Amino acid sequence: MAAGEVLRDRVQDVSAARAAFERVLTLRPYHSDATWALAGLVEKGGDPDAAARLLENRLGTPELPAAEKARILTQLAALSRAAGVEPAAERHLLEALAVVPEHLPAVVALADFYADRERWEDLEAFLREVLDGELLAAAPAALTADLQRRLAHAFERLGRDEEAYQTLLAADRLDRGHLLIKLALGENRYKARRWREAALHLATLGGHEEAARYPQEVAQGLYHAALAEIRSLRPEKAQPLYQKALELKPNFAPALQAMAEIAMEQGDHRQASDLLTRQAAATDDPAEKLRLYEALGDMALMMLNDRARARTCFAAAVGAAKPIEARHVPLLEKLLACQEHLRDLAGAARTAELWAAFGASGAERCARYLRAARDYQTLGELARARAAAERAVDADPYDLAAVDLASELALQGDDPDLAAELLGRALSSKDDAQPLLRSMLSTRLGAVRLGRGDLKRARQALERAISLSPESQGATAARRTMVELMRREDRADRDERADRADRDERADRADRDRADRDDPSGETRELARAARRHVMADFLRSVAHATGAVSDLVEWAGELRRGDAGELGRDALEVAIGAGHAPDVHQSAFLAVHKSPALRAEEPYRSTLRAADLAMFEPPHPLTALGLALFDAAPQLWPEGAEVLARVGLTAQQRVPATSHADAVAMWPRLTTAVGAGASVLYLREEPGGPDVEVVCGATIVVVLGPRMVGASAPPPAEMRAILARAAALTRPEHLVFSGLPSPELARLIAACARLFGPPPLRQAAQRFVFDADVQRAYEDMIRSALPVKLRTRIEEALASPALGELDLAGAISASTRAADCMALALGTDLAAVVKVVTARGDSPAHLVKALAHPGWAATRARLRTGK
Repeated sequence: MAAGEVLRDRVQDVSAARAAFERVLTLRPYHSDATWALAGLVEKGGDPDAAARLLENRLGTPELPAAEKARILTQLAALSRAAGVEPAAERHLLEALAVVPEHLPAVVALADFYADRERWEDLEAFLREVLDGELLAAAPAALTADLQRRLAHAFERLGRDEEAYQTLLAADRLDRGHLLIKLALGENRYKARRWREAALHLATLGGHEEAARYPQEVAQGLYHAALAEIRSLRPEKAQPLYQKALELKPNFAPALQAMAEIAMEQGDHRQASDLLTRQAAATDDPAEKLRLYEALGDMALMMLNDRARARTCFAAAVGAAKPIEARHVPLLEKLLACQEHLRDLAGAARTAELWAAFGASGAERCARYLRAARDYQTLGELARARAAAERAVDADPYDLAAVDLASELALQGDDPDLAAELLGRALSSKDDAQPLLRSMLSTRLGAVRLGRGDLKRARQALERAISLSPESQGATAARRTMVELMRREDRADRDERADRADRDERADRADRDRADRDDPSGETRELARAARRHVMADFLRSVAHATGAVSDLVEWAGELRRGDAGELGRDALEVAIGAGHAPDVHQSAFLAVHKSPALRAEEPYRSTLRAADLAMFEPPHPLTALGLALFDAAPQLWPEGAEVLARVGLTAQQRVPATSHADAVAMWPRLTTAVGAGASVLYLREEPGGPDVEVVCGATIVVVLGPRMVGASAPPPAEMRAILARAAALTRPEHLVFSGLPSPELARLIAACARLFGPPPLRQAAQRFVFDADVQRAYEDMIRSALPVKLRTRIEEALASPALGELDLAGAISASTRAADCMALALGTDLAAVVKVVTARGDSPAHLVKALAHPGWAATRARLRTGK
């Protein structure tokens, strides 16, 4: 027996201890202590039935002492309660008290049994019998006081609060330090609205030595003490009681709520939010937790302007909503708004997927799944993105945005069959809305079909893409794919011809030639190949015109060379070479055969650039109309020629005479006539280091030539023509103001016009051009007095356009520069020289490529040379 106790209490070896006690019972079957110890170990091992059988066997022991029998019956009652057999538990307890009426464990156990079963009348009757008799004469006063507390509890539950109070007073007299009795007294007085008495009993409980054993009960008592102090008109004593309650039970919700209210009154909203967050976290009721967290999220937005905290609260509220229902959609909306603002793409995607389930229509569900898919795609979670995109298509199979993303992800996932199915179904609709997107999707469908070898249907899809939106990116991509398709057909034709030649290799050559002449299908195939090359060249031209890329220009030039399109192919190759392309041997040979026509310095062009020609160059900028109006106002704004010359540091003696034999002087009037510019006067700047040509805006247009343009080291004729052609184009009325004024003066002029004659938004936008308010006001007074009503009206009309926006002056200057480049290209004899002039100043030649690839380019160039 001693060995078993050591193994159980010190060694903690339950199995060995149990074996030792079993050995004792084998030797002495009715050994009381061994039976009790073994039953305890068996119960702890999770087998209460076996423990009960051991104790019941012990009850059969002959001459079992009454105290031992009562003890065993009390333990059997505990085991029965643990097993849920309440009647057996009550029977065992009554039997124990019948054997030993003063058996205190049985008395306490039966009182607890009645209280747990809420049999308050039975509890009252039993405790009255016990307390009024002589059974407890030898019992400790603390036990008697505790039984009186239980009797008081029964009185309260029976609605007899005053009897309960008197009983508690008696119990308190027996045991002055009993925590639960003090607590019950205070709660009784609180319930009776006796605030001072309640506070007297409850306020001191936080310092009780046993308070930590009952944190929930004591925290509740301290909270009631605080409320009692407030109702006793002593609110200053409440906060320490709340704090003590939270020390005992940190997540005690009523105290957290009360402390949060105090923080709100003091204006400390963040502290209040922290306390309420603790309250919400401690709440077990899901509905209440949801309500609190949603309110905390709203508070974080409205009072703290803290979207991160709001997101956390809304997410917790969504987590408490089980299951998510349609009534939670507003909460999901708020959570999603916070996640999007914080760029929480993962959270936003999950929320959008949750929200999608409650869409009222397929279109709504599709939009939400699509949002989730895009967020997943941005995060790189392509599997989840694809799943969400496919659910979006399931919700609305004809939503083009959803089909776009789903097909893209399907292709990335190497599933062209699914992509073709999605695209084919969506594009089968006869609705032509969203032509740009439809064009792009048709291009993708054509590429997928082409990859699967379905050439006929691929061509149909690609042709549909081009017809839907000929100028779109989708059409450009479709043309690229069509070129690939046609090249496949070319290769197939070549392979067929090679196979036929192999089959006829041993035939007589004359017979083969005669068969080819007599075979009409051969001529038909040759015509088809020629038509295909023509279409391919046109497609590549359209691609180059859309992209402005030199690589696309080179590819188009190659097709033109193979099709023997001499002049246009030469122009394309020259521009590509000027942009840095290194020609191969075939291209060099082609250029050697198709040389650029020479043009003498004094030789005129056969025609001039027309409005239709200008339309294929840079589109006009919104400020162009203002530039034209200001050009007409030049005599009023810059009346003195000497003043204009002084602005650029020139004198009248530096004017270039018309009799000069310099090539630049001979070229200049031919170029200005060709571009449609007005009269101008040439001047020569002798100091080196300046620009080769400078245009100066004035009542008379001044063009200043640098020393290099007329000296012994003049640039080659082609380069000189490119430089002068650009300058001539810049003297056109729509470009002169933007090219002929220094940047500060131009900004001051545009700001003055906007502030004097423009609408309020433009006046506000013009403020960024004002650097000296006094100078600006004086300048505006000069303009106001100089301009007649007619010109003012024209300026007002030019500034009334809503396209002006933010007065993009830099954009207007850049547009004029690009338009001049394109006109110089049209007038050039060596287009590579024009491109080099553009690239030398650091600009991209894309606008030149687009101009060259315009459908009207060849006709314009031919007319300038022939006049037809």
